Amino acid sequence: MGHLRETFATEAGVLRALRANKQLRSALLSRNGHHDKDCLPYVTGIVEGGRIYDLHKVFSLFFLYRYWGRNKTLVDTLVSLFRFFFADNNSGQNEKRVNLMRIFQRIRQVCYLSLDSMYTPVIMHLDLRRVFLNLEKSGPEIAAKQTNALLRELDGFSRLMEREIYLNPHVALLHQAHAKSVASHIEQRYANSDLNAHEISDLRTVLVELQEQSVKTGKCHQSSVQCLRIERDYFFSETIDCRQLLAK
Repeated sequence: MGHLRETFATEAGVLRALRANKQLRSALLSRNGHHDKDCLPYVTGIVEGGRIYDLHKVFSLFFLYRYWGRNKTLVDTLVSLFRFFFADNNSGQNEKRVNLMRIFQRIRQVCYLSLDSMYTPVIMHLDLRRVFLNLEKSGPEIAAKQTNALLRELDGFSRLMEREIYLNPHVALLHQAHAKSVASHIEQRYANSDLNAHEISDLRTVLVELQEQSVKTGKCHQSSVQCLRIERDYFFSETIDCRQLLAK
């Protein structure tokens, strides 16, 4: 929850715009944007610290509060869960919280490895269907505290994906180009100096419009997995015009 379209590639551009535009940053991090005063220091630290891999948590709260008027009880319940897992200074000492986060991280690892390996040119693929069909056996192994054979295989597969895909220099260039395009679009869209939380609540729609416009004009800088679906050979070619790519 909270991830923007194209996930980290887009969020890098949004973060760049937030750090460059004080009014936009203030609108997102205002009490009108995040009603919970206990969570506000946590999400502020994410933006000011440039923590790109935690930025989706900021938007999780921001978009949740846009529904506060419709179902206050549900939103308050979800925010209390957010506070328990992330914003509570003592949560790191809570054994239940630590165990739940460990299980969540493993489930997340299985899911993204399964999805990404399906669309990328690696020699192996993690079949999520088999994981669920054998959940009675694989579930306890995935959730185990101690390292076992299955967890070692998952970690090894993760390192392979990092080397071949996530940290691939061609993928990094495409992410940079996409982030640059997103930042420029947001800066133009929210140039008004009197921004407030309500005025930027359409951020997701604005980003979808940007992608649709980019596809129509042929200037679409897609994220790693989407590009690899279409242009696998391109990523592993010997030459790439970095200046031309980043100039778009």
